[in-house]
Amino acid sequence: MALNHYKLTRIIGKTVRFILKYLNPLNAFESIFIRKNKNLNFQPIFIVGAPRSGTTLLYQLMTYHYRLIYFSNISSVFIKSPILFSFLTKKLFKPYQDKKLTSNYGLMKGIWAPSEAGKIFQYFFYKKNDERIKNSLVKLSSVYKAPFIAKNLRINSQLEYIHHLFPDAIFIYMQRDIQFNAQSLLIGVLEKNTDIIGNITKDKQRSRVLNSSKNENFEQVVDDIDKIDSSITSFFNTPEVNGITINYDDLCSDYEKELSKIEHLFKDNKIQLERKNVLFDLYIKASKKIKLKEEDWSLLKEITKKKANEHIN
Repeated sequence: MALNHYKLTRIIGKTVRFILKYLNPLNAFESIFIRKNKNLNFQPIFIVGAPRSGTTLLYQLMTYHYRLIYFSNISSVFIKSPILFSFLTKKLFKPYQDKKLTSNYGLMKGIWAPSEAGKIFQYFFYKKNDERIKNSLVKLSSVYKAPFIAKNLRINSQLEYIHHLFPDAIFIYMQRDIQFNAQSLLIGVLEKNTDIIGNITKDKQRSRVLNSSKNENFEQVVDDIDKIDSSITSFFNTPEVNGITINYDDLCSDYEKELSKIEHLFKDNKIQLERKNVLFDLYIKASKKIKLKEEDWSLLKEITKKKANEHIN
């Protein structure tokens, strides 16, 4: 039932986004609106990491506990005018309060829930209009008087560009054991889940999983995760980058401790995170269960071991 609900939401969302992309009267006024404020009072926050590494969980925890602004599910359908729409609906906006942290492949319940806003970032990065991107995020923070936070897989491939636009931005990198990370992706791949298949890597490197053998799929998924992790690690080694790495298992076992690390990073950068929910009252359990068939898990172990040896050699 829940899966049907999410599928229906995605179908409706895609249809509405397509229509509003070309027939939205707000589009003509977005550029004018975002030019009115260029003062950056809050540094933006970007959550990065491989798909199924825990980035959505961290996104939920951050938006649940702290006063942050983001592209909501409803604002994300306004691809060319999300800032103006967010301004016009400010009094209707409801901060994220889902204590169950429910989601389905990155999609959270509720029209005001945080969105991955994939089409907005696709539009941003395709155009690469520096002023529009900067003015958009600055204006949204200004309207809601809170730091902007985002989580989207496209950000992984645009780290240098984002750092160019926002030199003081905060980057939070989610890492997960590659075997369990790959398993989570492969379950979707084996089930021919289009949402998973479409999000394995950036567009030009997407796996051709529908026509590949099982062994090829496993190798491709592990290779995709490794490429993303290696790229982010390289970026984080840049001295000027304000970043912190959070481990998925650590986050699940003691998320209060991990969020405290993030708070300290902000304090070191003279940025104060305002608590929205003070109590750490959510229950999270790390997914460490082997869900693949025995022979498939053995194949995955073999491939991840081979990948690890490549780095050593």
